Amino acid sequence: GVGKSSWVNAVRRVSSPNDPDFAELCVDGPTMEPQMYRFPAQTNKPCVIWDLPGVGTAGFPAETYLQNLGIRHFDVVVLITDQRFTEAELLLLDDLRHWNVPFFMVRNKIDLDVQRELESEQEVLDNRGFGDKLDNEERRDIVRETLINVKEDLSILHHVDSVYCISAIKEFWHSFDFPRLEQDLTVALRRQRASEEGSVELVEG
Repeated sequence: GVGKSSWVNAVRRVSSPNDPDFAELCVDGPTMEPQMYRFPAQTNKPCVIWDLPGVGTAGFPAETYLQNLGIRHFDVVVLITDQRFTEAELLLLDDLRHWNVPFFMVRNKIDLDVQRELESEQEVLDNRGFGDKLDNEERRDIVRETLINVKEDLSILHHVDSVYCISAIKEFWHSFDFPRLEQDLTVALRRQRASEEGSVELVEG
């Protein structure tokens, strides 16, 4: 999958499958039933994450998705993909804008893109035959350029202003855009739920 369950675990700092709060990773296909998890946001009332089936998947057509799943009542919506967002998700964005529901577009597994670029650049050096290795500054530049390119590609393709590039793998919880996503998500939740019980909804790309 695109890593929704991995993100649910990561944002709650749950890493062990033995933890009772561990979100099971979907290896047999996309989410088919809504799953609720406690969310440790520092807000004035308890908050939960709803992991919902993807919009446009079997049994969840885009035309009735918002109404049937009550998404317009959510505080925020997080759309997660590991490549590009689907046409059905882009239609969902129009509905979210209509109902003034804040949303976050997340590109997961960015570590794989970064690793491919690092290996490609190292291969160029290796072909020169001098045994050179990428230094730390060069590696940082490659990481920065990779994130910029992925964000620009998605922004132009989908006509959106902001995309968060993250990896839900534990060693990257403090890397890429993961910290910024957590911070912005908390700010949005606090703003949205001054008087109502809150929830976060996840849509798979």
